[in-house]
Formats: sequence, structure tokens, C-alpha cells
Amino acid sequence: MNDSDSPDLANEEEVREVFSDRRWTIMGALLGTSTAILLVHSLEPDKAPSLQRDIGLGIIASTLPFMVVYCALHLYARENGERMLVSELHRLSNLSVVCQLIAYGSMIGILTLWYGISDVVGPLIIAASVVAFLTVRYVLYTSTSASPGLSMFGQNTSQ
Repeated sequence: MNDSDSPDLANEEEVREVFSDRRWTIMGALLGTSTAILLVHSLEPDKAPSLQRDIGLGIIASTLPFMVVYCALHLYARENGERMLVSELHRLSNLSVVCQLIAYGSMIGILTLWYGISDVVGPLIIAASVVAFLTVRYVLYTSTSASPGLSMFGQNTSQ
């Protein structure tokens, strides 16, 4: 029995399923956006301080460490995937989910900042965010209940 047949070792496919390139890209984009927002707002020291701005920036700043930890977990898992135990993969998977959920909270901070732009932009960004969230949930729900051989647009994918 060689190492790849060992039931205690995770295989590359399991590691790639948990730590996918898509999740990595989303987290990288969120990390870059959050860092840019904090940088831009730190360069505006003459801007009148407001509680709303401070809360928004505070939320974004408090989520940054979780984004960095997720990126570190992702890199560790990808680099050590061939010698990772299944139990270790499960622990890292659970930790990465917690980091992702907290990191996605940075969007609340971004919405808080954008809400204060004007009396028109604020409510519109909140309304558009709710519609976008509901649309994504609807599409995900309907795509899981659709026929297995059909794509989201009704095209046959099992040819």
C-alpha cells in the first residue's frame, strides 16, 4: 500500500474542492477592495469625522485579518495537499468557512460607507443589494432543483 492509497491522507481533488480557485479569487478581490478603501479613507484626514464613517471603516478593518488568514490557509492547503490528513483538511475547511463568513462582513462596512454618500445613493445601494442577494439565492435554489443534465440557461450539458 503506498501513500496515495492511505485512507488517512486527503487526495488532491478533495483539497481542490475545499480550497478552490474561485473562492481564492473572491477573497483576493475582497481583500484588495477592503485594503484600497481603508487606504483611500486614511488619505482623507481633513474629511469631517462621522460615526457612520468610523463604523464602516471599523468593520472593514476588523475583517482584514480574517481575509489574510483565509489566504494563508488556502496557500498552506494547496502547497501541502498531497500529504495532508483528512482530519487536518476538515479542520482547515471549517476554519476557512469561518474566515470567509467574517470576511464577507466587510461588505456591510462598505455598504455603510456608501450609504452615507447621499440621500439618494444610500437607499438605492441598499435596495440594489437586497435585490442582488435575492436574485442569487433564487438562481441557486432553482438551479439545484432543475434537471441534472440542464445548465442554468436550459442547455443540455450532458452530451
